[in-house]
Amino acid sequence: MALGSCLLAVGQGCLSQSYEVSSAELARIATLPGETRGERIQVVQQTTFGSDIDEEEQERMYWGGGLYYDPNYLELDDDDDDDANPGSAAAAVAVAVVVGVVAATAAVSLAAVEGARYDGWVRVDGSQPVLLIDERGNRRWVALEALEPSDLEDVTRGVLPEMREDFDYLGRRPLDRRGMLYQFELGSAHVASSADDAAWGFAGRVALGYMPTRQFGLSVGWAPSVLEAPGRDLNVTSEELTFESRLFMQAEYWPLAFRRLHAGLYAELGYGWVLRDEALGSRGTSGPVAGGGIALQIDWTTRLALTLRSGLAFVPHLEAGFGAAAESRRIAPAITLGVGIY
Repeated sequence: MALGSCLLAVGQGCLSQSYEVSSAELARIATLPGETRGERIQVVQQTTFGSDIDEEEQERMYWGGGLYYDPNYLELDDDDDDDANPGSAAAAVAVAVVVGVVAATAAVSLAAVEGARYDGWVRVDGSQPVLLIDERGNRRWVALEALEPSDLEDVTRGVLPEMREDFDYLGRRPLDRRGMLYQFELGSAHVASSADDAAWGFAGRVALGYMPTRQFGLSVGWAPSVLEAPGRDLNVTSEELTFESRLFMQAEYWPLAFRRLHAGLYAELGYGWVLRDEALGSRGTSGPVAGGGIALQIDWTTRLALTLRSGLAFVPHLEAGFGAAAESRRIAPAITLGVGIY
């Protein structure tokens, strides 16, 4: 509960009280009768670092004559690990931890912002002013009820400031994956030891990509896994550390949806590495990887979803014995849970 409240506070602190209206939505509104224009408007909340209305401008807005902005402020032109040996599994794990912390911090920050960000419909008074911004960056305030189609020439977007108590939120849009995506997941994967036994080790997964549609997307990612377990070297049992990692390109497809639950498939191709610290030293191998599986999502907000992923990967494998051949492959199952941010 406390963690959720902290994340919500972080997210809300990065969000402004201005809401972007697309040019297509403005064109639709301009065709409606003046008294009904504020009944249902699709908006996307802007961030504080991307807001079109700064604090000074918002402070100069006031109530008066049915409009509540400064009449002298209607139009503006805006032109302007020391102990780890290099190449060992321990050194690779140390690097992976640093990268993982950065990826996790990005995931928590983005999830907090996008989880709190409003993307849906609002109801406002007909006297609500809307800021119109054209292709050249010129800005002009117009009352919603006075908006004409001719006002929208070269306009790229509009902005509604939240200035009144009757700024009503009517509901968020359902999950919309279109655009950039960021995935961060943690879980477990099968990692092999020199004893030829595969055990469940700690695993992670991070990916960055683009979804041209709500159902299909492409991304690039990194999936590390680590296991510390007894191994066997020259018939002597000893504790050893194995680190597996792969870089991949991924295609995903989400054909099924039932209310807030979504089901999809993913496939990946890439290159993988295995490093193992054994009693006689460190050794490793590498090679192409391929994999795929199924995924389930529960949409949290329009831009945030909880993802459960289960799949198999065909990865490089180190054979048992320090002098054994290193060129072989094995199947590694994995299951991870995390967030998809869009």
